[in-house]
Amino acid sequence: MEGVVRGCCAGNKERSMYYMLQKWDDFGAGWKRRPSNDQIPPEVSESIYFYIQNDLRRKFGLSTTRRTRHFMTVNHFVILIKHMWQKDWHQYRHGRILVQDHAAYMLFIYSSVRVGEYFESNMRRGSGRGLLYGAIDFVVFKNEKGKAEIGVRVIRDAKGFSDTPHKRLLQCHSTACMRTWSRFFANPVLPLLAIALADRAFQDYATFEEIEAIPPPADGSLHHLRIKKDMLRVPFFQMVSVDGPTGKIQGAVSFSKRTMDLGHRAGYEGNNGIHDIQREALVKADGNFLRWNSFDETS
Repeated sequence: MEGVVRGCCAGNKERSMYYMLQKWDDFGAGWKRRPSNDQIPPEVSESIYFYIQNDLRRKFGLSTTRRTRHFMTVNHFVILIKHMWQKDWHQYRHGRILVQDHAAYMLFIYSSVRVGEYFESNMRRGSGRGLLYGAIDFVVFKNEKGKAEIGVRVIRDAKGFSDTPHKRLLQCHSTACMRTWSRFFANPVLPLLAIALADRAFQDYATFEEIEAIPPPADGSLHHLRIKKDMLRVPFFQMVSVDGPTGKIQGAVSFSKRTMDLGHRAGYEGNNGIHDIQREALVKADGNFLRWNSFDETS
C-alpha cells in the first residue's frame, strides 16, 4: 500500500485516505475474480482497512477531506456538448468516437445507470460485458398524434444480475424525449440509430430514409427493427482505431477519462464524470417525488 501511495499520489496531487481505501476495495474485487475464485479472508481485509485509516494515514499524512461533489445540471451538459461539437480543438482518432460518446451521454442522462452497465467495467476486465446489440431494441410505434415515431429499449447489464439475466432492467427512450428540450442534440435516439446504421446492424433496413418511411402500426403494436443474428453478440460501444470500430468492447475507464478531459478543455477545473449525471438524476427524481407527495397531501 505504501508503494501505491508513492506511485499514484506523486506531484501536487493530494494524498487521500479514501483513495487508498478504494484501491484496496478494487484489489479485493479483482482478487475474487481470479480463476481460483478465492476471497480474501474478512479478518485480513478488516486489518488492511484499519492499517490504511491509522498507520498509513499518519505516516504519509493522508487527507481525510472529501472531494466536493459535482452535479451535471442541464446547463453544464449543454456547455460540454457544445464544446465537443463546436469548439473542441482535440483531434479524435476517428469521428465515431464523438458519436459514441454523445450516444452514451444520452443513455446516462435518461437512465442514470452505472458506467459499467454499458461499457466494460474495470472490475469485469476481459469479460466483454456491457451493452451488446442483442440487448438493444429499436422500434417504430404510433404516437399520440397518429404519426410514426422511433423508440429504443435497452436492457441494462446491471450490477448484481449476473446470475439472473432475465430480471435485468429495461430502459425505454424515444424521440419524444427531445420535446422537453428545444435543442436538437438532446434527442436520445438519433446518435444510437446512427451507430446501428453505420454498423449495418439491421436485417431489413440500411438507411435512415428506409426507416423513416415505415408507416405507423395501425393496431398500436410495435414494429421491431430486427438486428442481424451475427450482430447480436457484437458490442454496441466499441473500441475505435484510426480505421474505425474494432469489434472489441469499449472500456469504462477510457470513456470516463475522455469525459473528464472534455470537461477540462471546456474550462472546468474539477473532474466531470458519469457519477455527476447520476447525482443530478437522483436530485431530479427526489424533487419530483417530493412535489408529487406534496400535491397528494394537499389535494
